[in-house]
Amino acid sequence: MTDVVGRQDLDAALLAQLRAQLQAELDHLLEQAGLTRDDLVDPEDPTMGHDAVTTAIETMARTGIARTSQALARLDGGTYGNCLDCGGAIPAERLEIMPATPYCVGCQQRNE
Repeated sequence: MTDVVGRQDLDAALLAQLRAQLQAELDHLLEQAGLTRDDLVDPEDPTMGHDAVTTAIETMARTGIARTSQALARLDGGTYGNCLDCGGAIPAERLEIMPATPYCVGCQQRNE
C-alpha cells in the first residue's frame, strides 16, 4: 500500500480509513458496471446496443468510478482534502460523509 499523505490537520488513521473506503467503493462501482481496473484506462469507450436506462446507469457508474479514482490519486499526491476550486480545506466531517468529494461546501453550492 502507498504511504498515506495529505493535509497535516487530517489524522493519518482517518486518511487510511478514507483510502480503504474509497478503494472499496471503487471496487463496488467497477463490479456494478461490469468493468475491471484495466477499463479505467479509457472510461469514455462507449458500448453500442444498450438502451437509454442501461447507458444512464453505466454513465453514473463511470462518473462514480472517476470521482473515486481521482480522490485516491489526490490521496497519493498529497492534495486530498483540499478543495479543487478554492484550495481551502474540506472539513474532515464532510470527507467522512463524502470521501470522494473534491469541493468544500461553498464551492459545491456554487457549482450546482
